[in-house]
Amino acid sequence: MKNFFLALISVGVVLLCAEGVFRVCAKPAPQPAAEQAVTWVEVPEKKWVDYHDVLGWYPQPDKTARLETPLIHQEIHTNAAGFRGERNYAENKNSGGPRILAVGDSFTFGFGVADSETFSRRLEERNPALEVLNAGVPGYGIDQVLMLYREIGRKYHPDVVLVDVFPEMGWRATRAFTAGGYAKPFFKLTAQGELELQNVPVPKPYAMTQGQFPNLFQHSFWQAVLKKSMLYQWIRARLLRLSRNVYLIDPDLSDEWKISRKILSQLLREIRKDGAEPVLVMIPPEYWVRSPEKNQPRRSMLRFAKREHVPVVDLTTAFYEAGKKSSVEDYYIRDDWHWTAKGHALAAAEIESFLKSPKRHFLPPPSGAAA
Repeated sequence: MKNFFLALISVGVVLLCAEGVFRVCAKPAPQPAAEQAVTWVEVPEKKWVDYHDVLGWYPQPDKTARLETPLIHQEIHTNAAGFRGERNYAENKNSGGPRILAVGDSFTFGFGVADSETFSRRLEERNPALEVLNAGVPGYGIDQVLMLYREIGRKYHPDVVLVDVFPEMGWRATRAFTAGGYAKPFFKLTAQGELELQNVPVPKPYAMTQGQFPNLFQHSFWQAVLKKSMLYQWIRARLLRLSRNVYLIDPDLSDEWKISRKILSQLLREIRKDGAEPVLVMIPPEYWVRSPEKNQPRRSMLRFAKREHVPVVDLTTAFYEAGKKSSVEDYYIRDDWHWTAKGHALAAAEIESFLKSPKRHFLPPPSGAAA
């Protein structure tokens, strides 16, 4: 027993000495920058959105407005539910064809193109029996997408939910309000790994001036103690690097991805519980298309889809190949970098091909395809 306690004391002394050496010799971890407001959308789009006490903001119903920027001059419409376009949909399906709900941000909404040019509308036009509800909202984070599905999307009983993921949506999920003054819901991750909803009811616009960057992760007592140890942080960083190199963990170790994958997992569970099939649609930013293999978020998303057993439509390769044949600028609005009409057409073709693939049963397969 004496030897046992002597060994414990010896280990403790060695660890304390090692911690002291690290505190003297190791470079201190970089401190987060001072809080400052960061813009990702102006308002977002005051002309056609209103305050929403759960979602933060949501499109006005039956609205006609013009989007005017130095590069874009476009009329847009919303239907009675606030979805993009003028076609209305009953909450209960009255057609024999499948119903698809598309959720996401401004790429889904179709920022910069006409109603008829969005990929959701193109899918409907090419498949008359199909209903595609465009519930994209500019400026949304992945947290707001989850809340939109809960509050509005599930009421329409979709057969398929296209979860359109643009990488910046994870960044937005780490914020409590926009620089334009609109507050939003967000989630914290408890020490037990559970999501905890915050900021609902959402404060009115311009009511929040502090706390744009909330602390998203709660820690147990021992986790808090270890976070203060430089020795622990040094060992942890090397273990994470090794785990990433041998594919035990995702390449992306950012806080954005940590909270995003938890929110996405919850969204997939709720979609499946409602009897619908979720499909991840990876929306590539322009810089992904130029270097598709050199980004950790894309690889992390693909690993996530494999773990969650969820089908994924990765549009990166299609846009990369199309850009090689002509120019990336044909598919992205120059100096804005939302999709052009040609970009939406390409996305619609890729999604349609997925829906018609032999493994799916939502649309008739192409002629000659195996049953």
